[in-house]
Amino acid sequence: MQVNKSLVVMTCLVALGGIPVHSAYAQAPTPAVASDYKVKVGDTISIQVLNHPEFSISGTRVQNDNSISYFFGPISVTGKTVSEIGNLVKKAIVDAKQLVNPVVSVSVAAREPMTVNIYGDVRNAGKVELRDGMRLLDVLALAGGLPSDRYEFYKLVVYRPAGPVTVDVGKLYTGDQNQNITLESGDNIIIDESDPSETMVRVVGEVRSQSSVVVPRDGSILAVLNAAGGVTPAAALSQASIVRKGQTIKVDLRGILETGIVKGGTKLEAGDVLVIPQNKRVFRTNGATQKTGEIIYPDDRSLTLFEALSIAGLPAQNADLKNVRLTRKLTDGKDETTTHNVEMMLKGDLTKDVPVKPDDSIFVEPKSGKKRFSLQDALWVVTTITGVLRLFR
Repeated sequence: MQVNKSLVVMTCLVALGGIPVHSAYAQAPTPAVASDYKVKVGDTISIQVLNHPEFSISGTRVQNDNSISYFFGPISVTGKTVSEIGNLVKKAIVDAKQLVNPVVSVSVAAREPMTVNIYGDVRNAGKVELRDGMRLLDVLALAGGLPSDRYEFYKLVVYRPAGPVTVDVGKLYTGDQNQNITLESGDNIIIDESDPSETMVRVVGEVRSQSSVVVPRDGSILAVLNAAGGVTPAAALSQASIVRKGQTIKVDLRGILETGIVKGGTKLEAGDVLVIPQNKRVFRTNGATQKTGEIIYPDDRSLTLFEALSIAGLPAQNADLKNVRLTRKLTDGKDETTTHNVEMMLKGDLTKDVPVKPDDSIFVEPKSGKKRFSLQDALWVVTTITGVLRLFR
């Protein structure tokens, strides 16, 4: 049976390291370093002195005190290029009066692996191996990226010995190179999703699903209402409001269902509470109407008797439309009843139409006796429908 050696090696490395390594370069050999590469703690360097193997070293590791051990004492090399280290070695040999003008060559035999740790709200948190010049976006890509494209809802801090660096994630993903910092080995990247108060809008009142919704990029109230399942028939849209940081902003949403546009152009912000109150205004109908009982009175306008009966369903026959009664409770608690000829209104004469107020009651009395539906009744229905259409037109 053949064994995938690369898979075995990777498995062992992960098991020994105790943390997953996300790197496109994990199996790549160590490349030759650039001339401007600066040696770091953990690197292994070789020193060759031409024609003098007794002063040459095939490999020596840079210690935690930033130095290497050489024949004539330690040499501080961290942060220096191989050319600079070669000059230091040459000086050490000359100062020790071993050679007058030695020819010294220094190279990096092996580099200490460079890694950063990434924690928090990324798809694959863990350890990421660095290559020279890798920047923050490179490492985030190797870690699988953020779980959402709402980058403005994330906070990112890079912790390093010199002090923490705060990165604006929204600007980072929109091309701001000042945020796309070059990473250093040992950096710890912490990514946290913002508090819901900084990302969500809460919808309460007369909606089908009172819930919290991620604020749309454009602050669209219609999008939030749709996410909440829409409004109920009892919603008082003209009396809606937005509670924002302790302040109440009145907003008329009546036209939003027809045009999608909010009067005044008000937009939602994260942390807002959108309140859709209940319309408690009603009027009542009884008798020969299609709907009887309480009917919701519009929250943004007034009604007339003819409009109220149109909402309730105009009776077609067997109704005394010449004597429709409108009852209203007066301020002293007494009832006032007036009689109105709706039949003339159906024929297009609205000069006798009267206002209907919330809590008013309308009674259309059925005609007594039963009779067969005649040609005259049919003509009456046609005339009535024609009058209604002409009126609304």
